[in-house]
Amino acid sequence: MADRTLTINHADGGSETYTINRDKFAGVREMSVDGDTVTVDHTAVPKEQSKETTFGGSKSITIKRDIEPLLSKVVGGASAAYSLRDLNDKAGNNKVVRVRRASDNCERDFRAKEVKDIATWVNTQTVPPLDLQELDADGHRTGDLVEAAAAYSLRNLSASYTGNVVDVRRSSDDAEESFTAAEVADGTLVTWVGAGNDGFVSQWYDQSGNDNHATQGTPARQPKIVDGGSLVSGGLDFDGVDDYLETTQGYIVELSQNPASVFCVATPDNTNEGYLLTEGDGTDPYSSNFILNGAAALNDVTAWVNTELFGSGFPASKTLGGFIYNETTFQAYLNGAADGAAGTAAVNPETSVQTYIAARADGTTSFFGGKVEELITYKSDQSDNRTAFEANIGETYGIDLPSGVDTGYDQVDGFVETWYDQSGNGNDATQSVSGSQPKIVDAGVLVSGGVDFDGVNDVLNTSLIPPSTATLIGVSNWDIEDVATMIIGARDSTNLRSYISQTSGGKTAIGVANGALDSIDVVASTDYLLFGMYSGADRLISVNSNPTSETILQDTPINEIYGYSIGALNTAGVDSAFMDGTIAEVIVYASDESANREAIEANINNQYDIY
Repeated sequence: MADRTLTINHADGGSETYTINRDKFAGVREMSVDGDTVTVDHTAVPKEQSKETTFGGSKSITIKRDIEPLLSKVVGGASAAYSLRDLNDKAGNNKVVRVRRASDNCERDFRAKEVKDIATWVNTQTVPPLDLQELDADGHRTGDLVEAAAAYSLRNLSASYTGNVVDVRRSSDDAEESFTAAEVADGTLVTWVGAGNDGFVSQWYDQSGNDNHATQGTPARQPKIVDGGSLVSGGLDFDGVDDYLETTQGYIVELSQNPASVFCVATPDNTNEGYLLTEGDGTDPYSSNFILNGAAALNDVTAWVNTELFGSGFPASKTLGGFIYNETTFQAYLNGAADGAAGTAAVNPETSVQTYIAARADGTTSFFGGKVEELITYKSDQSDNRTAFEANIGETYGIDLPSGVDTGYDQVDGFVETWYDQSGNGNDATQSVSGSQPKIVDAGVLVSGGVDFDGVNDVLNTSLIPPSTATLIGVSNWDIEDVATMIIGARDSTNLRSYISQTSGGKTAIGVANGALDSIDVVASTDYLLFGMYSGADRLISVNSNPTSETILQDTPINEIYGYSIGALNTAGVDSAFMDGTIAEVIVYASDESANREAIEANINNQYDIY
């Protein structure tokens, strides 16, 4: 066919003309201009699997072609196929991965066309404590609201809460007024108290809906919220001498009746031993006490039951404290990190009807000195929801939390719970243990290169049993060299195996039975496309479309039922040789696909631009 010309007319009146082979424009759907690039959107299937063709000159002309789905258009019939792209549908409508976000352990399925949105979902993690819903059977937060026993704060702890948060008495005339969270934040409270005056809290409202407000009717014992005409930074300021609040209707923890959880934000002055929260009569044996203190002899976080002390103590800085009691064990957390545990016998019954904030359980001794900004209690074990609460609280108060419970909207991690099998055979790769799930969002950013395995214990397990003839395909990038790490692998107790990997010799390898065919040296931080095949008499490995093959003695296939692991070698049910790096795609055929190797490699390379 005759060549055709393409003329680009510029806004300033100039123009440029290019001569381009007519075949390059067969099936053109749309052309667009963006700066110096003219892009031709091409839906026709090319004779060769070429993703784009660029013509040089003073301007760049790029012709982009859609990549055909590998399994439905190029080579189908796989036994299992894992990828973040859709291997069956150009539109990307099939689900490819299930992700857990670390902040609240919520899980969600994503289709291929939604992968770009995973990081946004992971980072949208902070829900006000009173709006948090229980996880349903599928791991989604669509269940009932998690009910708090009491909730005190100077902010609204629910998006729907519009009531008052404090009643304040001003020093100038002892007048009292109620204030909402908005009025505390926007200066209305400070203006009402007046320049140079102090404001004291006579009532801290319970936002849980249980109306168990914390009050103090004696003016001299009321904590301060405005000091000399300025709002106190850090919450209600308790003097450590005689300031405290007590509840109006009774217990907000009640350990003798149920499991319990407490979350608080406090800044102790650490000048005296003081109790942040207590229930009981204040005499030994105690029913429940939370200690914040500066006494060197104790320096413990809590003394919850029968004088059992545990934890390393709150520092003299703003701290998020978490406490979980599951009716067997107490666990303390400081800023999201486990900080001590203790087992206990049955909890002694509480002998009073009040809860005391910032004083021992009779309201007469061991007063807490410092500031308390938030206090939320649950008459239930909130272990499953702890990080969700901590993520919101940490975000609100600027408290740094451990990796996985990050507070910033752009600092949260996401992990793969399920990598869905796109072959149609249901061989999904799963990992239910959170600590062994590979990462897909790192510090709020989608991982580049696929799914990131840590080289320590990250692994996804499948039910797919290695076949006697197999083709294994992997797209990966290793963080380290010269270490045996698996893309996919299985081995039985007699050392019969099926895998594709990096070897301890620093090469790529395809292995079966008692032998392995090694190929090129592996360079760290480099993308590789590996194609491996073994049958009863032949073995082949191709790295970046450079094949090596050999004829072997008749090999015996794996004869025990141990499924493949992705990111590790499953040896008789125990994983080892963990992948350190990323895996973008894994495909398994229970057949010799050597004849289709070039087509498969071309399709994959067009997607990832590996070589």
